[in-house]
Amino acid sequence: MFYESRPDTDLRLGDMVQGFPILYSLLRKPPLSLQEAAYQVEVDIPEYAVILTPCCSIRDRIISVCPLKRLDKQLFKSPYLKEDFTRVNHRMRRVRAIPPDRLHKMSEEDITRMESEAEQYGFLTYFIYEPHELLRGYTYTISKQEVAVAHYMIDFRDTFKVECTSLPEEKVLQLSICSRTALREKLAEYYGRIPEEDGMDAAI
Repeated sequence: MFYESRPDTDLRLGDMVQGFPILYSLLRKPPLSLQEAAYQVEVDIPEYAVILTPCCSIRDRIISVCPLKRLDKQLFKSPYLKEDFTRVNHRMRRVRAIPPDRLHKMSEEDITRMESEAEQYGFLTYFIYEPHELLRGYTYTISKQEVAVAHYMIDFRDTFKVECTSLPEEKVLQLSICSRTALREKLAEYYGRIPEEDGMDAAI
């Protein structure tokens, strides 16, 4: 079960809410200088957004929010992911996410090596939301064919901070405990990665 059938009133990580404007700052050449401050601010109000503040840290006035948006078309290139887009939310064999046309060009040695690797996240910045009657379906043209789509996604890179006088009193959808755990674990992996220059080997 991806969503709670009986959501409660408390606001939690992964909850879907409405009515949050997004401000995008577009800079021509950062950092800005006093002599030439060339920038542009755009405002967008997505139909739905997702709470990305950990449950124990949600408090009045400040929360982290991420807009819910349509799937990235890249996901359709993998037959494994097309069978169930929410597989992106979990670790998998890297070879499974590779499109067939790229896989055919790889050597058997490379394929065998990838199949022996430990499972890892594909599309680390994405988390997919299952279809729901409250979410409007849409269509994509894939390989010259119209494809009906009902899944949505968030991209952790889109997360922004919102200060409000009070927290939202109503939410649209609430993740089940299993789905929220999957989101929490992938977020931890996303923010917990150690770059090579900060790794143990770099200090030796």
